[in-house]
Amino acid sequence: MNIEIPPEVVEAIAQRAAEIVAGNPVAEPWLTHEQAAAHLGISASQLYSLVSRRNGLPHTKEGSRTYYRASELDAWRRNGGAP
Repeated sequence: MNIEIPPEVVEAIAQRAAEIVAGNPVAEPWLTHEQAAAHLGISASQLYSLVSRRNGLPHTKEGSRTYYRASELDAWRRNGGAP
């Protein structure tokens, strides 16, 4: 039996293991708008719509760019904020 593990999952596991071993948490990277949309499984335009509704979708703006944290998007979805 073979189980295919996506490279991003392997990287996340390796990063978390490094945090635990070092005893020093590594900052979670920011996701771009496109990466956040892919993470949520929706289109970029749907994500723009959610952000513009001001419905509690966690994000931060830097100039004209919007950034997200995967863990915050996951918590938002778990709490019923998902489309």
